[in-house]
Amino acid sequence: MVASQLAFGEPPVGSKDDLRKAYHQVGRGLTAVRVVQLFWDPQRRELVGRDLLSQDFGTGGAVANSNIVFRCLRDILYRWFFINADNYFDDYWTWEPPWSASSARFVLREVLQVLEYDVKEAKSEHGTQLPLLGLVFTSRKEGPEVGNRSCRREPLARECEEVARSRPQAGQASSCIGRLVFASRGLQGKAGAHARWPLFDALGHVEAAQHAGEWPPQARVALRLWAHLLRRARPRSLPLASPAAPVAILYGDAALSSQRAAAMLVFPGTAPEVREGFSVVLPAQVLDQLGPCRQHAINGAKTWWIAKALEVWGDKIRSHCLYCFGDNSAALAGCVRGYSGSPHVACVVGAVHELLCRRDIRRWFEYVHSDSNPLDAASREEGENALAKLGAKVVKVTPTLSVDLSRYHVC
Repeated sequence: MVASQLAFGEPPVGSKDDLRKAYHQVGRGLTAVRVVQLFWDPQRRELVGRDLLSQDFGTGGAVANSNIVFRCLRDILYRWFFINADNYFDDYWTWEPPWSASSARFVLREVLQVLEYDVKEAKSEHGTQLPLLGLVFTSRKEGPEVGNRSCRREPLARECEEVARSRPQAGQASSCIGRLVFASRGLQGKAGAHARWPLFDALGHVEAAQHAGEWPPQARVALRLWAHLLRRARPRSLPLASPAAPVAILYGDAALSSQRAAAMLVFPGTAPEVREGFSVVLPAQVLDQLGPCRQHAINGAKTWWIAKALEVWGDKIRSHCLYCFGDNSAALAGCVRGYSGSPHVACVVGAVHELLCRRDIRRWFEYVHSDSNPLDAASREEGENALAKLGAKVVKVTPTLSVDLSRYHVC
C-alpha cells in the first residue's frame, strides 16, 4: 500500500477477495501422503474409510500445505501479471494506483477463475478503504491510515467498562488485555501504551486482586481510559512525508511555591517570530488532583502545563512537528513512554496523549536545565510580566483542563 503510493504519487485503490472453503479447494496430488478418514456407518454398523482428495481443515499439515499453494498463487499474480498483490492465508488483496486498479481486480478474478478457485462474493470489497487483518486500512493523499473496525470498537469498550466494575478473574482479564494489545495498533501515538502497562502489572498480581475483591486503582483507571480511547481516539496515520511538516516549539514550567504554571508557543522562521504565552495560577482543586505528596504534585504540575498548552494551541499546531522543552525529567519521561508510575501523574500524561491524538501532532520531548528554561520566571511571581519581556503575546486561559481528569482519577 505504502510502496504503491510512493512509486506512483497517488492514493492507491484496493480490492479484496476471500476464497470460498479454501482448504477444500486445495487438491491432494497422487504423490501426496495418503490420508484416510474413518467414520461410523450406522446402517452397516462398521467403520468405513475413504481417501481425502482435498485438504481437510484440521488434518495434520493442512494449513502448512495449503499455505504453500496460496503463496504460489500470490507469486503468480506478482511475477507473471505484475500485480501488487499479497495474501494472508486465503485472503487476497491488491493496492494499485487509480488508473490500473480496475484492471488489476479483473486480472485477479480471471486468474482465480482459470485455476478454478471460487470466491465469497459477499466478502469481496473494492475501494479506498478495506478491512484487512482485523483492522481498517484507508488510503489518503497524506498517507495511509490504520484504525480499528467499528464493529469491534464499541463491544470492546463496553467489555473494558464491565471488567473494571466486576470482580477480578484471570481468564476474563487476560482475554480483554490481549484484544487491547491488538487494538492499540489502530490508535495514533502512545495513548494505547499509556493504558496498557497498568493492566499487565495488574494481571501479574491477579491473585492479590482476587483476594481484595477488586482491581487496583491503576488498572481501573486504565480500563476506563481504554473505553474512552476506543470510542474517540484517531486512527494511526502513516505519513509518507519526511519530518518536513511545519515546526512549533513549546516551552513551559510550573512551580508549587507560587502555585503557577506557564507556557510559551513559538513558531520559528516566521517574520516577525510569532510567540504566544500564558501564566496561570493553579487552584486548589487542580493541585489536589496532581498527587497526595509534594513530589508527585511537582511532577504532575510540570506535566499539567503541557496538557494545557495542547488544549489552548492544539488547533494552531494540528499536524505540526512539536518540540517540547521542560525542566522536569520525570514529567518528560512519562510523556515519552506514555505512562507514569504515579497514578495521579499518569492521569495527566493520559490527557497529554489524548490531546496529541486528536490533533495528529508529532512530538519530541527534550530536557532543558532549569537555569536555561526561559519560562522559569513566568511560572513564579513575575507571571505575565516575564512573558512580555520575552516578546510573547499574553493569552488569557482558564486554570482547568477541558479533558476531565476525574474520569481517570483514582483518589
